[in-house]
Amino acid sequence: MIKLKKWVENHRSRIGRHIFNLRCVQDSRPDPGFATPVSVTPSERIDTKWLYYMLVDLNLNQYATGQAQPGLSVKNLESVGVRVPNTLEEQQKIASVLNSADQEIEILQTKLSHLKQEKKALMQQLLTGKRRVTVESKETA
Repeated sequence: MIKLKKWVENHRSRIGRHIFNLRCVQDSRPDPGFATPVSVTPSERIDTKWLYYMLVDLNLNQYATGQAQPGLSVKNLESVGVRVPNTLEEQQKIASVLNSADQEIEILQTKLSHLKQEKKALMQQLLTGKRRVTVESKETA
């Protein structure tokens, strides 16, 4: 287990609310979607994708302080312990499995969205009378 302090630079001010929107960026170009970007640069022994999933799993919101505009302070993050797999290969396998799960979830969410649109269109056609339903009557003896 290592402390998150080792991953955070010597930045002693508050980290704004935008830390909660985690994105995995492979290069150092600024992201226009973040007003207050925070860069976490892993060492050669840490896989970037694994680090991303670990940070998502940590739920950094629980370490936020402040009322009007909650933020994360380096002091709060220094006490957070993280278990790191021993090898880079194990980290990459974990990240690969989680990435595959994310892709499957995205596919299923897209399918669900299309089915909801189909249902909405069908309901509109049925309720406006553009499409009729035939009801078979049962014979009574």
